[in-house]
Amino acid sequence: MFDEWPKASWTIVAALRNRGLAYEAALSAHPWLEARRSETRTVCLVEPGNAASVRVAQKLGYQPFATATYRNLSLVQMERSPTR
Repeated sequence: MFDEWPKASWTIVAALRNRGLAYEAALSAHPWLEARRSETRTVCLVEPGNAASVRVAQKLGYQPFATATYRNLSLVQMERSPTR
């Protein structure tokens, strides 16, 4: 764990990628989380070379704020404020 903020995550099996499923699922999950938790933001970790995941994060309103190393991978930490 990098910090106390809730983490957003999405993984889509290769056969179902590029259909907007990760975005739609995460888009639906965020209001659910925001209605149940009082945190002011969520954080996601994205591998910089994973252009599809970076696009999903950006479409969801995430912006980069730091870098981190996890399991020997250099990752971008991105944050998002709630929509309320």
